[in-house]
Amino acid sequence: MTLKGKKIPFYLTLAVLLHISASVYAEEATQDFTLETIVVTDSRIIGEGETTKVTSLNVKDKIDAGQIKSVTDLLQDVPGVVVTTSPQSGTSVSMRGMTNERLLVAINGNVIENQGGLYRGRALEWDSLPVNNVKKIEIIRGASSAQYGGTWGGVINIVTVDNPGENKTYLKTSIGSYGDRKYSLSNQGTTENGKFSWTVNTNKRQSDGFYRNNFLDSHDVSLNMTYNLTEKQKLSFALTDSHRKEGTLTGNNQDANNENGWDPDYPEVPIAPAASMAKGSQYLDGSYRKLHTKNYALNYSDDVWKMSVYKNKQDRNDWLIYSGVKGIYVDTPALKTDNSGYSLQQSRQFGPHKLIAGLDYRELNFDVVTSGPSSLKAELNGYYIQDNWQVNAKTLLGLGVRYDQYQANNLLTATEYSDTSQLSPKFNITYQLNSREALYGSASRVFRAATVSDFVRWQSNYAPSNVNSSNYKKYIV
Repeated sequence: MTLKGKKIPFYLTLAVLLHISASVYAEEATQDFTLETIVVTDSRIIGEGETTKVTSLNVKDKIDAGQIKSVTDLLQDVPGVVVTTSPQSGTSVSMRGMTNERLLVAINGNVIENQGGLYRGRALEWDSLPVNNVKKIEIIRGASSAQYGGTWGGVINIVTVDNPGENKTYLKTSIGSYGDRKYSLSNQGTTENGKFSWTVNTNKRQSDGFYRNNFLDSHDVSLNMTYNLTEKQKLSFALTDSHRKEGTLTGNNQDANNENGWDPDYPEVPIAPAASMAKGSQYLDGSYRKLHTKNYALNYSDDVWKMSVYKNKQDRNDWLIYSGVKGIYVDTPALKTDNSGYSLQQSRQFGPHKLIAGLDYRELNFDVVTSGPSSLKAELNGYYIQDNWQVNAKTLLGLGVRYDQYQANNLLTATEYSDTSQLSPKFNITYQLNSREALYGSASRVFRAATVSDFVRWQSNYAPSNVNSSNYKKYIV
């Protein structure tokens, strides 16, 4: 089955973009300000466009000292962002009360598709995003940005290093409790003429784990290369390859129903995956999960245009050991996620107006290889235009609109969704009270396409009795 949803011709979008004249009104640039975006940099958190520091966070020193092990460690001190970690379901991030499935995560503006809380609660493998190359993290709260569609809680954009500066190579190691060991080797540099720069990082981490059978063995490599074509034109390529193996939490208690028994060297925990599980359905020691994540991106930018092409792939394999009537048996579910896309954006300054227009294309392919396999292919075409209008010295007005078109082919239910679309207006206003305080308000309409879990979670006992009259249809679109 193929996707047959109608698409807006590409040349129409280009016509809209190119219609923005190259001429710019000659006047002094006014200082923009907004509380919409918070930037986590190497030394502090600041509101984008503000001159005052909001919260102190010395990220660079923490990374150099080995205190930062993942991207989520950088988010823990950001107001309104909640990071939770479970030995069974991994790390999750929520913002403004919205969970993983209501957020967008991007690397250098390229969206990593969120598969939703799926198979033991994982929506996004945060721990598979190497932290060494992080330059800053941009956080856009809410749904007021027309550039990023499909989010209620906001956007977390991870920006990597593109200009490392001096040439150097360094080796770092750190150790911690419960057998935690981390090693990293990095090389960075810039050519003498300043045209070409690079950063290469490789990391390895091992840990015995605090809980029983909760070990960790991971290694990754990341590469960033930037070539300055001219003073304003830049071409960059980024690659990440991450391998992660982690033990699956197993029960450790003196309950007679616990098949793993009691080991006093570890904390007491209930039977897994649930305390009520009978014998034969409990995870046994030796169970684990393996993740292989690869990210590729090619980006071009100048003072007017931004273009990017990207691909993110992840293979996940579980090795779950159970006891059965005929002896030990192993369940080996496999999940494959492959998302790719491209984006094109143009920005122009017309006096107090800064216009941004662009297109955003995403494609997701997802497969579950189990006794009950499923497969999904989905496409999202987004077109947007936004005006950031500096009304006066104290007032900044944001006006935008985004059109999204979504098509999905769910092989599990042999259902094809096509021509599902929506026009989403965006409005926000910021009023500067004084040098340290401002008022911010926004109102936006949001189109949220279905995540993978929205489809897959209906495959068993959650299936509605009457699909046409249930909330299932509303939930999907």
